[in-house]
Amino acid sequence: MICSAMFYKSEEDVERPAVATIGPFTITMQELFVSCVTAAIVFPVTLFVTFVFRNSNKKKKKPKEKIMEVSIIKTTAGIVIPY
Repeated sequence: MICSAMFYKSEEDVERPAVATIGPFTITMQELFVSCVTAAIVFPVTLFVTFVFRNSNKKKKKPKEKIMEVSIIKTTAGIVIPY
């Protein structure tokens, strides 16, 4: 939107002939020009950002060492059972 606002000039005293009318919408030559310039500026930037993120490597996590915990349960009969 900011890119479109950079090229859009408000000249109220100049008559703008409509290039196309589609239903209730009319498109002037100035609006068509602003749309094309905006697309030409924004498209390469968007393409570059997409390229960078698609080709970035994900960080590899080091596998954590699992420590086995052994609990010892003593029964009433005096038998030790590892849990």
